[in-house]
Amino acid sequence: MVFRRWQHSAGPHVTKTFKSGGAYAVTLLVRDTQGGAGTARRTIAASEVKIQSWNWSGGDFTFSFPTATNRNYVVERANTLSPAGWATLTTVPGNGSVRSVTHTNASAAQQFYRLRTE
Repeated sequence: MVFRRWQHSAGPHVTKTFKSGGAYAVTLLVRDTQGGAGTARRTIAASEVKIQSWNWSGGDFTFSFPTATNRNYVVERANTLSPAGWATLTTVPGNGSVRSVTHTNASAAQQFYRLRTE
């Protein structure tokens, strides 16, 4: 699953989740309070991030994932899947190789992890 977020200064974020990586055509439509409108079309490339391997050893959880250059990968963790429960564990700069992250003393009975790109 690939997630994109568009931000603007005047209100809520707009998000779209794609089922897989690929190239997607998007159109942004903006309307003002006077009836004016403008559009912009772009094709965005969404890359899928998949955990390649993982290991649990002595209370430490380690996992690896492929990275792309000029991208940052935010690793988040939570004890539940509730949206407010996610906390940033670390941010990993992509360099085109497989990177690993270790959550030391991951002692909760249940942990969830997710990756997002910036």
